[in-house]
Amino acid sequence: DVRFMCLMVCTGRQIPYWDRCSDCHKQYRKDHNLEHVPVVTVIGTGVHLFRSYNASTAGTIEEITNLFNSINDSAIYTSIPCYQLSKVPEEYKEETEGRGGLYWAMLKKRKRYSNMRFLDYFHLTRTCHFDNCSYDGRHRSRFVNRWKAQLLLNTLCKK
Repeated sequence: DVRFMCLMVCTGRQIPYWDRCSDCHKQYRKDHNLEHVPVVTVIGTGVHLFRSYNASTAGTIEEITNLFNSINDSAIYTSIPCYQLSKVPEEYKEETEGRGGLYWAMLKKRKRYSNMRFLDYFHLTRTCHFDNCSYDGRHRSRFVNRWKAQLLLNTLCKK
């Protein structure tokens, strides 16, 4: 049973997003009688990293770390994709350039969360050399998302 529990896009611009994500996660489990059912939580923090443009990298990493600490389930962390900066629209280039730094900083935290499985979409998309994989440099085309989804399914499903 796969469920998408996020009801809205939450970029964390107003409040630290981990508060919202953690509370929503707990409430969702309660509302759907999943409090005593094994659950695998997939944490894709890419959308939340847009906050880093307005906050420090350290603060963003602290928020992500707090989210990880609040989830007691089995969890899978998915990294952000690598960006093709040449395709990023000019008005977003400055804030996009810092994403790699956040990726590397979070990667250093991996040792602390060694029990959490990790899908490295950054390195996967970094090797991309096709022109049609991204319209805006962010690797969100249909076939790239299918590729990432297949990796997730391969991680979750038994052979």
